[in-house]
Amino acid sequence: MTGPTNEGMRDLIAQDPDAQWDDATQSVVNSNGSGSGGLSPRIVLIPIHDPRIPIRSGRKVVQVVKVAAFFMERMTGPAEVRGRFLKVRAPGAPCVDGTTSGFFTYNLSLIR
Repeated sequence: MTGPTNEGMRDLIAQDPDAQWDDATQSVVNSNGSGSGGLSPRIVLIPIHDPRIPIRSGRKVVQVVKVAAFFMERMTGPAEVRGRFLKVRAPGAPCVDGTTSGFFTYNLSLIR
């Protein structure tokens, strides 16, 4: 699905064309902050599933154990983008016993 992927990436980059990565501060600068939570729309959240629980055809639930943040710097080819993974903290307070290190777990239903 190269076409829709390219279109989606181009659309996100176009929403914040001046945003860029600053090596000195290790952060995104010149963003218009028009995305969710005042972040650049070029910062996308990527759910990371537990590989010990295989995703099988027809499965309606996936165990997500972490969420990674990724800044899309620029497109480099068909359905390819260059970017940076960002350090983020999970929102809210950690679990009472402190075993989650600030990460959270959700059961997400797949949208079809």
